[in-house]
Amino acid sequence: VGEWASGRVGEWASGRMGEWASGRVGEWANGRITAVFIRRCCTAGRGAWGVSPFLFSLSNEKLFRWSLTNKFFGSKIFDYYATGKTLPQHVKIIIMSMVAIMTIISTYFVWYVSTKGDGQLLKPDTWSGADKYALGSITIAVVGFIGILYIWFFVKTRNEATE
Repeated sequence: VGEWASGRVGEWASGRMGEWASGRVGEWANGRITAVFIRRCCTAGRGAWGVSPFLFSLSNEKLFRWSLTNKFFGSKIFDYYATGKTLPQHVKIIIMSMVAIMTIISTYFVWYVSTKGDGQLLKPDTWSGADKYALGSITIAVVGFIGILYIWFFVKTRNEATE
């Protein structure tokens, strides 16, 4: 492989090519336009490598069976389906916490980049950025809050007796 592939450039190139190849397989095999949307939105990094195969496995029985028997995450996926698509309470709290943390960070950085300008955080009259009314930050905060409410009210919680 050589020095080039072992450096940062090779690491970046192999990651991007893997995402590209994963997306192409999902588009061709699945035959749905949603594969393009999911690949573009949900696989923006190495941490999301499981998203494309998981979504593809929903339309391919062989890959679905493989995902249930995978030695790393198969037991968790199996438990999810075996208990009627439920999550333990502590997992829901972790997920909601992560959504809240990322919402707060995203809201702040969008405000900092597009609204703050030369102003100060608690003095809206001093904000001089392009987004005068902080609509971008407000939108992110509202969508994050709706996501947390959705998880809390619509994702079923697993009873302790079924674990």
